[in-house]
Amino acid sequence: MKKVVFATPSGYLFGNVDGYTRTCVVGRSLDCNFVLGDAAVSRRHFCLRVNDEGDLLVGDLDSRNGTFVNDELVKDERVFQIGVDQLCVCGKQVRIEAVDGADEVQGYVLKLGKKS
Repeated sequence: MKKVVFATPSGYLFGNVDGYTRTCVVGRSLDCNFVLGDAAVSRRHFCLRVNDEGDLLVGDLDSRNGTFVNDELVKDERVFQIGVDQLCVCGKQVRIEAVDGADEVQGYVLKLGKKS
């Protein structure tokens, strides 16, 4: 199971990608895997998913303010390349980093900050 960590300016939020669906929902709702306390964030804003090939996918969940990868609005789920692509939510950059283990990626670290 891949571990996901969100780092925000106010502290850290931790969670895991569900081992069965391998999907993580991010938004304002307390029902989300990760809750972001920002009024501009939709209740269910975007999702992260790891497919069978091990790719990290980003998908918008019909959010009010959109989810952007490389300044392009995400309409359908798309592959997110760590270290190459930039994810932006409500004018804030979400930085995704791989957490390396011995021989394979064990998880991801996501950091929310101001868009540069």
